[in-house]
Amino acid sequence: MKTYTIKYALLLLCCSIGVNTMAAVDTLKLSLSNLYFATDYEKLQFETVDTKGVDYLQLALAIDSNTDAATREAATAKLEEVVAEIKSKMNPKKGLDKNIKVLYDAVHENLLRKYELVVPFHRIFKDGTYNCVTATILYALVLDKLGISYTIKETPEHVFLIAAPDKERIYIESTDPTKGFYTISDEGKKAIVKLMVEGKLISKEERAAKTEQQLIDQYFNEEKDIKLQQAIALQYYNQGITHGDAQEHEKAIESFKKSHFLYPDIKTTALINSNLFSIFYDASVVDNSYAENFKLFMLLNNNKALDLKQEIFLKIATYYSEKSDDLPKLTAYLNTLLALKPDSATQNSLQQIYSATALSHHYIKKDYIGALLDLENLIKLEPKNIRYKAAVDDVIKSFTSYSGIDNFISPEMEDEDDEAKLMQYMDSISTIIERLGAYSDSPKAKALHSFIVSMKIEGAIQRDDYATVEAMVNKMEAEYKANGANNKQEQYVLEGVYNDVSGAYYKRGKYKESKTWLLRGIKNLPDSESLKLKYNQIKNY
Repeated sequence: MKTYTIKYALLLLCCSIGVNTMAAVDTLKLSLSNLYFATDYEKLQFETVDTKGVDYLQLALAIDSNTDAATREAATAKLEEVVAEIKSKMNPKKGLDKNIKVLYDAVHENLLRKYELVVPFHRIFKDGTYNCVTATILYALVLDKLGISYTIKETPEHVFLIAAPDKERIYIESTDPTKGFYTISDEGKKAIVKLMVEGKLISKEERAAKTEQQLIDQYFNEEKDIKLQQAIALQYYNQGITHGDAQEHEKAIESFKKSHFLYPDIKTTALINSNLFSIFYDASVVDNSYAENFKLFMLLNNNKALDLKQEIFLKIATYYSEKSDDLPKLTAYLNTLLALKPDSATQNSLQQIYSATALSHHYIKKDYIGALLDLENLIKLEPKNIRYKAAVDDVIKSFTSYSGIDNFISPEMEDEDDEAKLMQYMDSISTIIERLGAYSDSPKAKALHSFIVSMKIEGAIQRDDYATVEAMVNKMEAEYKANGANNKQEQYVLEGVYNDVSGAYYKRGKYKESKTWLLRGIKNLPDSESLKLKYNQIKNY
Protein backbone atom coordinates (compact mmCIF):
# COMPACT_ATOMS: atom_id res chain seq x y z
CA MET A 1 0.00 0.00 0.00
CA LYS A 2 1.40 3.36 -1.03
CA THR A 3 0.91 6.52 1.05
CA TYR A 4 0.90 10.22 0.26
CA THR A 5 3.68 12.20 1.90
CA ILE A 6 2.53 14.91 4.29
CA LYS A 7 3.46 17.56 1.70
CA TYR A 8 1.30 15.83 -0.90
CA ALA A 9 -1.55 15.49 1.56
CA LEU A 10 -1.30 19.17 2.44
CA LEU A 11 -1.38 20.12 -1.21
CA LEU A 12 -4.37 17.87 -1.71
CA LEU A 13 -6.23 19.62 1.04
CA CYS A 14 -5.11 23.09 -0.07
CA CYS A 15 -6.58 22.48 -3.46
CA SER A 16 -9.64 20.88 -1.92
CA ILE A 17 -10.27 24.08 0.02
CA GLY A 18 -9.74 26.08 -3.15
CA VAL A 19 -12.46 24.24 -5.04
CA ASN A 20 -14.58 23.48 -1.97
CA THR A 21 -14.29 19.75 -2.55
CA MET A 22 -15.50 18.54 0.81
CA ALA A 23 -19.09 17.41 0.53
CA ALA A 24 -19.40 19.38 -2.68
CA VAL A 25 -20.23 18.84 -6.34
CA ASP A 26 -17.38 18.62 -8.83
CA THR A 27 -17.77 21.56 -11.22
CA LEU A 28 -14.77 20.89 -13.47
CA LYS A 29 -15.83 20.26 -17.08
CA LEU A 30 -13.26 19.01 -19.57
CA SER A 31 -13.68 18.48 -23.30
CA LEU A 32 -11.48 16.64 -25.77
CA SER A 33 -9.85 19.94 -26.71
CA ASN A 34 -8.57 20.24 -23.12
CA LEU A 35 -6.63 16.98 -23.35
CA TYR A 36 -3.21 16.16 -24.73
CA PHE A 37 -3.01 12.73 -26.36
CA ALA A 38 0.22 10.79 -26.70
CA THR A 39 -1.00 9.08 -29.88
CA ASP A 40 -3.68 9.53 -32.51
CA TYR A 41 -5.03 6.13 -31.51
CA GLU A 42 -5.56 7.25 -27.93
CA LYS A 43 -7.41 10.32 -29.18
CA LEU A 44 -9.55 8.16 -31.46
CA GLN A 45 -10.61 5.95 -28.54
CA PHE A 46 -11.50 8.97 -26.40
CA GLU A 47 -13.63 10.30 -29.26
CA THR A 48 -15.78 7.17 -29.08
CA VAL A 49 -16.54 7.64 -25.36
CA ASP A 50 -20.29 7.91 -24.67
CA THR A 51 -21.09 6.58 -28.16
CA LYS A 52 -22.32 3.18 -29.32
CA GLY A 53 -18.99 2.67 -31.05
CA VAL A 54 -16.91 2.58 -27.88
CA ASP A 55 -14.68 -0.47 -27.57
CA TYR A 56 -13.62 -0.73 -23.94
CA LEU A 57 -10.80 -3.17 -24.67
CA GLN A 58 -9.24 -0.69 -27.10
CA LEU A 59 -9.90 2.22 -24.72
CA ALA A 60 -8.09 0.35 -21.94
CA LEU A 61 -5.13 -0.39 -24.24
CA ALA A 62 -4.84 3.22 -25.46
CA ILE A 63 -3.02 4.48 -22.34
CA ASP A 64 0.26 2.98 -23.54
CA SER A 65 1.85 5.04 -26.33
CA ASN A 66 4.03 2.10 -27.42
CA THR A 67 1.12 -0.27 -28.10
CA ASP A 68 0.93 -0.79 -31.85
CA ALA A 69 -1.79 -2.28 -34.06
CA ALA A 70 -0.27 -5.76 -33.92
CA THR A 71 -0.27 -5.72 -30.11
CA ARG A 72 -3.88 -4.59 -30.03
CA GLU A 73 -4.93 -7.27 -32.49
CA ALA A 74 -3.11 -9.91 -30.46
CA ALA A 75 -4.83 -8.73 -27.27
CA THR A 76 -8.23 -8.91 -28.95
CA ALA A 77 -7.54 -12.40 -30.21
CA LYS A 78 -6.26 -13.60 -26.84
CA LEU A 79 -9.32 -12.26 -25.04
CA GLU A 80 -11.62 -14.05 -27.49
CA GLU A 81 -9.60 -17.24 -27.02
CA VAL A 82 -9.94 -17.10 -23.23
CA VAL A 83 -13.67 -16.34 -23.43
CA ALA A 84 -14.14 -19.29 -25.79
CA GLU A 85 -12.31 -21.57 -23.35
CA ILE A 86 -14.48 -20.37 -20.45
CA LYS A 87 -17.66 -20.96 -22.44
CA SER A 88 -16.53 -24.48 -23.23
CA LYS A 89 -15.95 -25.25 -19.54
CA MET A 90 -19.01 -23.58 -18.03
CA ASN A 91 -21.95 -25.83 -17.14
CA PRO A 92 -25.43 -24.23 -17.20
CA LYS A 93 -26.64 -26.92 -14.81
CA LYS A 94 -24.25 -25.80 -12.11
CA GLY A 95 -24.74 -22.70 -10.02
CA LEU A 96 -23.34 -19.35 -11.05
CA ASP A 97 -20.77 -19.49 -8.28
CA LYS A 98 -19.28 -22.65 -9.78
CA ASN A 99 -19.15 -21.09 -13.25
CA ILE A 100 -17.56 -17.92 -11.88
CA LYS A 101 -14.89 -20.18 -10.37
CA VAL A 102 -14.30 -21.59 -13.85
CA LEU A 103 -14.01 -18.04 -15.19
CA TYR A 104 -11.68 -16.97 -12.39
CA ASP A 105 -9.35 -19.92 -12.84
CA ALA A 106 -9.21 -19.56 -16.63
CA VAL A 107 -8.36 -15.87 -16.48
CA HIS A 108 -5.60 -16.45 -13.93
CA GLU A 109 -4.19 -19.48 -15.74
CA ASN A 110 -4.14 -17.79 -19.14
CA LEU A 111 -3.44 -14.15 -18.39
CA LEU A 112 -2.68 -13.12 -14.80
CA ARG A 113 0.80 -14.12 -13.64
CA LYS A 114 2.52 -11.32 -11.70
CA TYR A 115 1.21 -8.43 -9.59
CA GLU A 116 2.74 -4.93 -9.74
CA LEU A 117 1.48 -1.78 -8.04
CA VAL A 118 1.37 0.49 -11.10
CA VAL A 119 1.18 -1.17 -14.50
CA PRO A 120 -0.73 -0.38 -17.72
CA PHE A 121 -3.45 -2.70 -18.98
CA HIS A 122 -1.60 -3.98 -22.07
CA ARG A 123 1.00 -5.70 -19.87
CA ILE A 124 -1.59 -8.36 -19.07
CA PHE A 125 -1.35 -9.55 -22.67
CA LYS A 126 2.40 -8.99 -22.95
CA ASP A 127 3.72 -10.79 -19.88
CA GLY A 128 0.79 -11.33 -17.50
CA THR A 129 1.64 -8.40 -15.21
CA TYR A 130 -1.40 -6.78 -13.60
CA ASN A 131 -2.79 -4.87 -10.63
CA CYS A 132 -6.25 -4.59 -9.12
CA VAL A 133 -7.38 -1.97 -11.61
CA THR A 134 -6.20 -3.71 -14.78
CA ALA A 135 -7.36 -7.14 -13.58
CA THR A 136 -10.79 -5.72 -12.74
CA ILE A 137 -11.00 -4.21 -16.23
CA LEU A 138 -10.12 -7.61 -17.70
CA TYR A 139 -12.75 -9.46 -15.62
CA ALA A 140 -15.37 -6.86 -16.62
CA LEU A 141 -14.57 -7.37 -20.31
CA VAL A 142 -14.89 -11.15 -19.91
CA LEU A 143 -18.17 -10.87 -17.98
CA ASP A 144 -19.57 -8.56 -20.66
CA LYS A 145 -18.79 -11.12 -23.36
CA LEU A 146 -20.38 -13.87 -21.29
CA GLY A 147 -23.48 -11.78 -20.62
CA ILE A 148 -23.08 -11.91 -16.84
CA SER A 149 -24.10 -8.79 -14.94
CA TYR A 150 -21.68 -7.19 -12.53
CA THR A 151 -20.86 -4.04 -10.64
CA ILE A 152 -17.42 -2.61 -9.98
CA LYS A 153 -16.69 -1.42 -6.46
CA GLU A 154 -14.18 1.37 -5.83
CA THR A 155 -12.74 2.30 -2.46
CA PRO A 156 -9.84 4.66 -1.82
CA GLU A 157 -7.53 1.65 -1.51
CA HIS A 158 -8.93 -0.95 -3.87
CA VAL A 159 -11.19 -1.85 -6.77
CA PHE A 160 -12.96 -5.19 -7.32
CA LEU A 161 -16.06 -6.77 -8.91
CA ILE A 162 -19.27 -8.30 -7.72
CA ALA A 163 -20.85 -10.63 -10.26
CA ALA A 164 -24.67 -10.90 -10.33
CA PRO A 165 -24.98 -8.06 -7.77
CA ASP A 166 -28.78 -8.32 -7.61
CA LYS A 167 -28.75 -12.06 -6.83
CA GLU A 168 -25.79 -14.16 -5.73
CA ARG A 169 -23.39 -11.21 -5.26
CA ILE A 170 -20.24 -13.17 -6.03
CA TYR A 171 -17.09 -11.23 -5.20
CA ILE A 172 -14.20 -11.41 -7.68
CA GLU A 173 -10.99 -10.35 -5.94
CA SER A 174 -8.03 -10.18 -8.30
CA THR A 175 -5.39 -8.99 -5.83
CA ASP A 176 -4.61 -8.31 -2.21
CA PRO A 177 -7.14 -5.56 -1.38
CA THR A 178 -4.48 -3.46 0.36
CA LYS A 179 -2.19 -3.05 -2.64
CA GLY A 180 -4.08 -1.68 -5.59
CA PHE A 181 -4.63 1.93 -4.69
CA TYR A 182 -3.09 4.82 -2.79
CA THR A 183 -3.93 6.02 0.68
CA ILE A 184 -2.97 8.83 3.04
CA SER A 185 -0.39 8.43 5.80
CA ASP A 186 -1.27 9.04 9.46
CA GLU A 187 0.66 12.31 9.42
CA GLY A 188 -1.17 13.29 6.27
CA LYS A 189 -4.52 12.53 7.90
CA LYS A 190 -3.67 14.78 10.87
CA ALA A 191 -2.62 17.60 8.52
CA ILE A 192 -5.79 17.27 6.45
CA VAL A 193 -8.09 17.35 9.47
CA LYS A 194 -6.23 20.36 10.89
CA LEU A 195 -6.71 22.28 7.65
CA MET A 196 -10.32 21.16 7.39
CA VAL A 197 -10.94 22.90 10.71
CA GLU A 198 -8.93 26.00 9.76
CA GLY A 199 -10.73 26.20 6.43
CA LYS A 200 -14.09 25.92 8.26
CA LEU A 201 -15.00 22.85 6.23
CA ILE A 202 -15.84 21.14 9.50
CA SER A 203 -16.74 22.67 12.85
CA LYS A 204 -14.60 22.44 15.97
CA GLU A 205 -17.43 20.50 17.59
CA GLU A 206 -17.40 17.90 14.79
CA ARG A 207 -13.61 17.64 15.08
CA ALA A 208 -13.86 17.04 18.81
CA ALA A 209 -16.55 14.40 18.38
CA LYS A 210 -14.75 12.27 15.75
CA THR A 211 -11.38 10.70 15.20
CA GLU A 212 -9.16 11.65 12.29
CA GLN A 213 -9.93 8.36 10.58
CA GLN A 214 -13.68 8.90 10.99
CA LEU A 215 -13.43 12.31 9.40
CA ILE A 216 -11.27 10.97 6.55
CA ASP A 217 -13.78 8.15 6.03
CA GLN A 218 -16.65 10.62 6.01
CA TYR A 219 -15.17 13.05 3.54
CA PHE A 220 -12.78 10.90 1.50
CA ASN A 221 -13.31 7.15 1.95
CA GLU A 222 -16.58 6.44 0.23
CA GLU A 223 -17.23 3.09 -1.44
CA LYS A 224 -18.68 3.65 -4.89
CA ASP A 225 -20.30 1.63 -7.63
CA ILE A 226 -18.52 2.47 -10.88
CA LYS A 227 -18.77 1.37 -14.49
CA LEU A 228 -16.15 -0.14 -16.76
CA GLN A 229 -15.26 3.22 -18.32
CA GLN A 230 -14.61 4.64 -14.87
CA ALA A 231 -12.40 1.68 -14.00
CA ILE A 232 -10.40 2.37 -17.16
CA ALA A 233 -10.08 5.98 -15.98
CA LEU A 234 -8.39 4.73 -12.81
CA GLN A 235 -5.41 3.67 -14.95
CA TYR A 236 -4.85 7.34 -15.76
CA TYR A 237 -5.48 8.22 -12.12
CA ASN A 238 -2.72 5.86 -10.96
CA GLN A 239 -0.46 7.11 -13.75
CA GLY A 240 -1.04 10.65 -12.52
CA ILE A 241 -0.10 9.67 -8.98
CA THR A 242 3.14 8.13 -10.24
CA HIS A 243 4.04 11.27 -12.20
CA GLY A 244 3.17 13.47 -9.23
CA ASP A 245 5.39 11.49 -6.88
CA ALA A 246 8.22 11.86 -9.40
CA GLN A 247 7.69 15.66 -9.46
CA GLU A 248 6.53 15.40 -13.09
CA HIS A 249 3.62 17.70 -12.44
CA GLU A 250 2.77 18.62 -16.03
CA LYS A 251 2.52 14.92 -16.93
CA ALA A 252 0.51 14.28 -13.77
CA ILE A 253 -1.99 16.96 -14.74
CA GLU A 254 -2.44 15.49 -18.22
CA SER A 255 -3.04 12.01 -16.76
CA PHE A 256 -5.51 13.31 -14.17
CA LYS A 257 -7.34 15.33 -16.83
CA LYS A 258 -7.86 12.19 -18.92
CA SER A 259 -8.96 10.32 -15.82
CA HIS A 260 -11.44 13.10 -15.05
CA PHE A 261 -12.76 13.14 -18.62
CA LEU A 262 -13.59 9.43 -18.37
CA TYR A 263 -14.63 9.58 -14.71
CA PRO A 264 -15.50 13.06 -13.37
CA ASP A 265 -14.62 12.99 -9.70
CA ILE A 266 -13.91 15.71 -7.20
CA LYS A 267 -10.84 13.95 -5.80
CA THR A 268 -9.27 13.89 -9.26
CA THR A 269 -10.01 17.60 -9.57
CA ALA A 270 -8.26 18.11 -6.24
CA LEU A 271 -5.20 16.22 -7.47
CA ILE A 272 -5.10 18.28 -10.66
CA ASN A 273 -5.09 21.38 -8.50
CA SER A 274 -2.42 20.09 -6.12
CA ASN A 275 -0.09 19.55 -9.09
CA LEU A 276 -0.92 23.01 -10.42
CA PHE A 277 0.10 24.47 -7.07
CA SER A 278 3.34 22.50 -7.25
CA ILE A 279 4.08 23.88 -10.71
CA PHE A 280 3.42 27.48 -9.79
CA TYR A 281 5.23 27.37 -6.48
CA ASP A 282 8.27 25.41 -7.59
CA ALA A 283 8.77 25.64 -11.34
CA SER A 284 11.65 27.79 -12.55
CA VAL A 285 10.98 27.34 -16.26
CA VAL A 286 7.95 28.78 -17.98
CA ASP A 287 6.78 27.27 -21.25
CA ASN A 288 3.56 27.16 -23.21
CA SER A 289 2.09 24.30 -21.14
CA TYR A 290 2.79 26.36 -18.01
CA ALA A 291 0.79 29.23 -19.46
CA GLU A 292 -2.03 26.91 -20.55
CA ASN A 293 -2.23 25.39 -17.07
CA PHE A 294 -2.65 28.89 -15.63
CA LYS A 295 -6.14 29.10 -17.10
CA LEU A 296 -7.10 25.84 -15.40
CA PHE A 297 -5.50 27.03 -12.16
CA MET A 298 -7.66 30.18 -12.15
CA LEU A 299 -10.78 28.18 -12.96
CA LEU A 300 -10.28 25.81 -10.06
CA ASN A 301 -9.29 28.40 -7.48
CA ASN A 302 -11.72 31.24 -8.20
CA ASN A 303 -10.82 34.07 -5.79
CA LYS A 304 -8.20 32.09 -3.89
CA ALA A 305 -4.45 32.63 -4.07
CA LEU A 306 -4.64 35.94 -5.94
CA ASP A 307 -1.16 36.96 -4.84
CA LEU A 308 0.22 33.76 -6.31
CA LYS A 309 -1.74 34.36 -9.51
CA GLN A 310 -0.14 37.79 -9.81
CA GLU A 311 3.31 36.21 -9.52
CA ILE A 312 2.37 33.55 -12.08
CA PHE A 313 0.98 36.20 -14.39
CA LEU A 314 4.33 38.01 -14.33
CA LYS A 315 6.14 34.79 -15.25
CA ILE A 316 3.74 34.07 -18.09
CA ALA A 317 3.90 37.65 -19.32
CA THR A 318 7.68 37.40 -19.45
CA TYR A 319 7.36 34.18 -21.41
CA TYR A 320 5.01 35.75 -23.95
CA SER A 321 7.23 38.81 -24.23
CA GLU A 322 10.35 36.79 -25.01
CA LYS A 323 9.13 33.67 -26.79
CA SER A 324 5.52 33.75 -27.85
CA ASP A 325 3.45 35.81 -30.27
CA ASP A 326 0.14 34.81 -28.72
CA LEU A 327 -0.77 38.09 -27.04
CA PRO A 328 -4.55 37.39 -27.15
CA LYS A 329 -4.04 34.51 -24.68
CA LEU A 330 -2.28 36.82 -22.27
CA THR A 331 -5.12 39.32 -22.71
CA ALA A 332 -7.61 36.59 -21.85
CA TYR A 333 -5.63 35.66 -18.72
CA LEU A 334 -5.58 39.32 -17.65
CA ASN A 335 -9.33 39.70 -18.14
CA THR A 336 -9.96 36.52 -16.15
CA LEU A 337 -7.88 37.85 -13.28
CA LEU A 338 -9.52 41.27 -13.36
CA ALA A 339 -12.93 39.59 -13.28
CA LEU A 340 -11.98 38.32 -9.81
CA LYS A 341 -12.14 41.97 -8.68
CA PRO A 342 -8.80 42.30 -6.90
CA ASP A 343 -8.00 45.48 -4.96
CA SER A 344 -6.88 48.57 -6.89
CA ALA A 345 -3.16 48.07 -6.17
CA THR A 346 -3.28 44.52 -7.55
CA GLN A 347 -5.28 45.69 -10.56
CA ASN A 348 -2.66 48.33 -11.33
CA SER A 349 0.14 45.82 -10.95
CA LEU A 350 -1.53 43.36 -13.31
CA GLN A 351 -2.24 46.11 -15.84
CA GLN A 352 1.37 47.30 -15.69
CA ILE A 353 2.68 43.77 -16.27
CA TYR A 354 0.31 43.35 -19.19
CA SER A 355 0.97 46.74 -20.82
CA ALA A 356 4.74 46.36 -20.51
CA THR A 357 4.51 42.94 -22.16
CA ALA A 358 2.22 44.25 -24.90
CA LEU A 359 4.61 47.18 -25.48
CA SER A 360 7.49 44.79 -26.05
CA HIS A 361 5.33 42.62 -28.32
CA HIS A 362 4.09 45.55 -30.44
CA TYR A 363 7.51 47.16 -30.67
CA ILE A 364 9.14 43.95 -31.90
CA LYS A 365 6.34 43.53 -34.45
CA LYS A 366 6.85 47.15 -35.62
CA ASP A 367 3.27 47.92 -34.61
CA TYR A 368 4.22 51.37 -33.34
CA ILE A 369 0.70 52.68 -32.95
CA GLY A 370 0.01 49.69 -30.66
CA ALA A 371 3.22 50.44 -28.77
CA LEU A 372 2.16 54.07 -28.23
CA LEU A 373 -1.20 52.91 -26.89
CA ASP A 374 0.60 50.60 -24.47
CA LEU A 375 2.79 53.51 -23.33
CA GLU A 376 -0.30 55.63 -22.85
CA ASN A 377 -1.73 52.95 -20.54
CA LEU A 378 1.55 52.73 -18.61
CA ILE A 379 1.68 56.51 -18.18
CA LYS A 380 -1.84 56.49 -16.76
CA LEU A 381 -0.83 53.80 -14.28
CA GLU A 382 2.48 55.41 -13.32
CA PRO A 383 2.46 59.09 -14.42
CA LYS A 384 5.64 60.05 -12.56
CA ASN A 385 7.84 57.49 -14.31
CA ILE A 386 10.17 59.64 -16.42
CA ARG A 387 11.42 56.61 -18.34
CA TYR A 388 8.19 56.57 -20.32
CA LYS A 389 9.06 59.87 -22.02
CA ALA A 390 12.25 58.36 -23.42
CA ALA A 391 10.28 55.27 -24.45
CA VAL A 392 7.75 57.40 -26.34
CA ASP A 393 10.55 59.17 -28.16
CA ASP A 394 12.20 55.84 -29.00
CA VAL A 395 8.97 54.41 -30.43
CA ILE A 396 8.36 57.52 -32.53
CA LYS A 397 11.96 57.52 -33.73
CA SER A 398 11.67 53.88 -34.74
CA PHE A 399 8.32 54.55 -36.38
CA THR A 400 9.58 57.40 -38.52
CA SER A 401 12.67 55.41 -39.49
CA TYR A 402 10.53 52.42 -40.42
CA SER A 403 7.79 54.29 -42.28
CA GLY A 404 9.85 57.16 -43.70
CA ILE A 405 8.59 60.57 -42.67
CA ASP A 406 8.80 61.78 -46.28
CA ASN A 407 6.99 58.75 -47.66
CA PHE A 408 4.51 57.80 -44.99
CA ILE A 409 2.80 54.48 -45.49
CA SER A 410 1.11 52.66 -42.63
CA PRO A 411 2.51 49.14 -42.06
CA GLU A 412 -1.11 47.99 -41.71
CA MET A 413 -2.09 49.27 -45.17
CA GLU A 414 -2.34 46.96 -48.13
CA ASP A 415 -3.30 49.64 -50.65
CA GLU A 416 -1.62 53.05 -50.75
CA ASP A 417 -4.67 54.51 -52.52
CA ASP A 418 -7.03 53.61 -49.72
CA GLU A 419 -7.42 57.20 -48.55
CA ALA A 420 -10.07 56.52 -45.93
CA LYS A 421 -7.94 53.89 -44.23
CA LEU A 422 -4.85 56.06 -44.43
CA MET A 423 -6.66 59.03 -42.92
CA GLN A 424 -8.08 56.88 -40.14
CA TYR A 425 -4.62 55.55 -39.31
CA MET A 426 -3.12 59.06 -39.30
CA ASP A 427 -5.93 60.38 -37.14
CA SER A 428 -5.26 57.62 -34.61
CA ILE A 429 -1.55 58.23 -34.23
CA SER A 430 -1.94 62.00 -34.24
CA THR A 431 -4.59 61.77 -31.53
CA ILE A 432 -2.37 59.53 -29.39
CA ILE A 433 0.55 61.96 -29.68
CA GLU A 434 -1.73 64.82 -28.63
CA ARG A 435 -3.02 62.83 -25.65
CA LEU A 436 0.51 61.96 -24.52
CA GLY A 437 1.15 65.68 -24.09
CA ALA A 438 4.44 66.36 -22.31
CA TYR A 439 5.48 62.76 -22.85
CA SER A 440 5.61 63.38 -26.60
CA ASP A 441 7.21 66.84 -26.83
CA SER A 442 10.45 65.67 -28.40
CA PRO A 443 11.42 67.13 -31.79
CA LYS A 444 10.72 63.79 -33.46
CA ALA A 445 7.25 63.55 -31.97
CA LYS A 446 6.38 67.12 -32.90
CA ALA A 447 7.68 66.64 -36.43
CA LEU A 448 5.71 63.42 -36.87
CA HIS A 449 2.57 65.07 -35.57
CA SER A 450 3.06 68.00 -37.94
CA PHE A 451 3.69 65.65 -40.84
CA ILE A 452 0.49 63.72 -40.18
CA VAL A 453 -1.46 66.97 -39.96
CA SER A 454 0.05 68.02 -43.30
CA MET A 455 -1.14 64.75 -44.83
CA LYS A 456 -4.63 65.40 -43.50
CA ILE A 457 -4.46 68.90 -44.95
CA GLU A 458 -3.51 67.44 -48.32
CA GLY A 459 -6.57 65.19 -48.13
CA ALA A 460 -8.78 68.18 -47.37
CA ILE A 461 -7.27 70.04 -50.36
CA GLN A 462 -8.13 67.14 -52.65
CA ARG A 463 -11.72 67.32 -51.40
CA ASP A 464 -11.80 71.12 -51.91
CA ASP A 465 -12.54 71.46 -48.21
CA TYR A 466 -10.71 74.72 -47.67
CA ALA A 467 -12.52 75.54 -44.44
CA THR A 468 -10.89 72.43 -42.91
CA VAL A 469 -7.58 73.41 -44.49
CA GLU A 470 -7.75 76.85 -42.89
CA ALA A 471 -8.62 75.45 -39.45
CA MET A 472 -5.89 72.84 -39.54
CA VAL A 473 -3.18 75.24 -40.73
CA ASN A 474 -4.16 77.69 -37.99
CA LYS A 475 -3.70 74.95 -35.41
CA MET A 476 -0.43 73.83 -36.98
CA GLU A 477 0.95 77.39 -36.94
CA ALA A 478 -0.05 77.85 -33.31
CA GLU A 479 1.70 74.60 -32.31
CA TYR A 480 4.81 75.59 -34.26
CA LYS A 481 5.02 78.93 -32.49
CA ALA A 482 4.25 77.37 -29.10
CA ASN A 483 7.13 74.94 -29.63
CA GLY A 484 9.57 77.81 -30.12
CA ALA A 485 9.61 77.99 -33.92
CA ASN A 486 13.01 76.29 -34.09
CA ASN A 487 12.24 72.67 -34.95
CA LYS A 488 13.79 72.16 -38.37
CA GLN A 489 11.59 69.15 -39.18
CA GLU A 490 8.45 71.04 -38.20
CA GLN A 491 9.62 73.93 -40.37
CA TYR A 492 10.13 71.58 -43.28
CA VAL A 493 6.64 70.10 -42.90
CA LEU A 494 4.97 73.50 -42.48
CA GLU A 495 6.81 74.82 -45.51
CA GLY A 496 5.42 71.90 -47.51
CA VAL A 497 1.89 72.70 -46.34
CA TYR A 498 2.14 76.30 -47.57
CA ASN A 499 3.47 75.08 -50.92
CA ASP A 500 0.72 72.46 -51.21
CA VAL A 501 -2.14 74.84 -50.45
CA SER A 502 -0.70 77.51 -52.72
CA GLY A 503 -0.23 74.94 -55.50
CA ALA A 504 -3.80 73.70 -55.14
CA TYR A 505 -5.17 77.22 -55.60
CA TYR A 506 -2.75 77.83 -58.48
CA LYS A 507 -4.00 74.74 -60.36
CA ARG A 508 -7.55 76.06 -60.05
CA GLY A 509 -6.53 79.42 -61.50
CA LYS A 510 -7.00 81.18 -58.17
CA TYR A 511 -3.69 83.05 -58.30
CA LYS A 512 -4.58 85.62 -55.64
CA GLU A 513 -5.28 82.91 -53.07
CA SER A 514 -2.15 81.09 -54.18
CA LYS A 515 0.04 84.15 -53.58
CA THR A 516 -1.72 84.87 -50.27
CA TRP A 517 -0.73 81.46 -48.92
CA LEU A 518 2.88 81.91 -50.01
CA LEU A 519 3.07 85.30 -48.30
CA ARG A 520 1.54 83.79 -45.19
CA GLY A 521 4.24 81.13 -45.24
CA ILE A 522 7.04 83.69 -45.77
CA LYS A 523 5.74 85.65 -42.79
CA ASN A 524 5.88 82.62 -40.49
CA LEU A 525 9.00 81.10 -42.06
CA PRO A 526 11.09 84.13 -43.10
CA ASP A 527 14.12 81.97 -43.90
CA SER A 528 12.27 79.74 -46.40
CA GLU A 529 13.98 80.13 -49.74
CA SER A 530 11.57 77.78 -51.50
CA LEU A 531 8.53 79.87 -50.55
CA LYS A 532 10.26 83.07 -51.65
CA LEU A 533 11.32 81.51 -54.96
CA LYS A 534 7.85 80.23 -55.70
CA TYR A 535 6.29 83.60 -54.83
CA ASN A 536 8.66 85.42 -57.17
CA GLN A 537 7.66 82.99 -59.91
CA ILE A 538 3.93 83.78 -59.66
CA LYS A 539 3.75 87.27 -58.14
CA ASN A 540 2.89 88.86 -61.47
CA TYR A 541 -0.04 86.53 -62.17
